[in-house]
Amino acid sequence: MSLLAGGLWAYGHRQHAGSALALWLVSFVILSVLFEFGKGVQARMRNLGESALAALSRLLARSRRRYGGYLVHLGVVMVALAFVGDAFFKQETQGPLVQGESLNLAGYSLRYEGLRQYNGSDGREVLEAGLARGLHVSWSGMITFRNWNAGWAVALVPDELLLVETDAPYLAPVPNRGKRNEPAFLPATAAKLAELRGSTPERIAALTTANAERLFRLTSNV
Repeated sequence: MSLLAGGLWAYGHRQHAGSALALWLVSFVILSVLFEFGKGVQARMRNLGESALAALSRLLARSRRRYGGYLVHLGVVMVALAFVGDAFFKQETQGPLVQGESLNLAGYSLRYEGLRQYNGSDGREVLEAGLARGLHVSWSGMITFRNWNAGWAVALVPDELLLVETDAPYLAPVPNRGKRNEPAFLPATAAKLAELRGSTPERIAALTTANAERLFRLTSNV
């Protein structure tokens, strides 16, 4: 199986032949580890009549050092994959540019439009720079927290760039703070955003829905 994976990779990435050997080694280690786990689970299922999940759980519990070592091997393999990607597939370029010129890299064109400097530490200048570029600003449940003190930022964002988000499963808004976040909690975030902007939850809902549909090219079914 590892030879097949290496062969397919080598054929698909002929310009990076060395990566095929690296992939073969990585896939060999992964398959060897999975084989050891599978062999142990099957033995317990056959001899003790356990289900696959129970067999795996008890296998890990009874032989922590052995199978923990296998998991460490998998971690090392992930690090090795990162090195392979960096060694064979990293692309970079450099060159002098004047305003309006572009550099091409991996099918992308990077255009230098200018350099601006923004001073300050509260993020105001960064926000203003993003808004000047037409970037949308999305507000999460953080704005409902008692210690959140960036209300000034809410007033800077124009209606047409306003969004709300869950950031699920984190940052559930008050009164659900500490719970697993979900889209059903969005009305609490929208209500707080309306309060901070001197608006109504209904208007904020309409604005953010229209903005999201336009930005992500969605079609409303409501």
